Amino acid sequence: MNEWKKGSFTVESAFLIPMAVMLTALLIVFTFYAHNKVWYTAAAYEAALAGNGRREGNEWDASASAREKAEERSVQQVMPGSKPDIYAGSSPWGTEVRYSGQRFPMFSEHLFTYTAEAKVEKVRPVKYLRALWLMKELEGSISSENPE
Repeated sequence: MNEWKKGSFTVESAFLIPMAVMLTALLIVFTFYAHNKVWYTAAAYEAALAGNGRREGNEWDASASAREKAEERSVQQVMPGSKPDIYAGSSPWGTEVRYSGQRFPMFSEHLFTYTAEAKVEKVRPVKYLRALWLMKELEGSISSENPE
């Protein structure tokens, strides 16, 4: 007896399995890309905070301190890709650190490029304390003028 079997499952799986594998691989690549971008953003904030405590004119410059910390953190990243370009700058108002580079350079020159940056304002406790004292004085003068 010669029985014929349908081959529809074979044809369907010949299309579905490669599509499922490619979709899974793309999802993994995108997850690594998103992880690296978030990691470099956190590293940029850490480096900006490290440089934020330094003052211009001291033995250590704020931007040099931030750049040193940014380079130290970029070496700790072990995912594939090109070494990121690092910009670290400081001004009297704060510190800025920026990473820019590419993850997975094997795909394309312009695919999976990222820029992660952090800008941190310098903390000036005297400025905030003076503002609080002024508000407290104003509150006292307002309450003494309008007793309700």
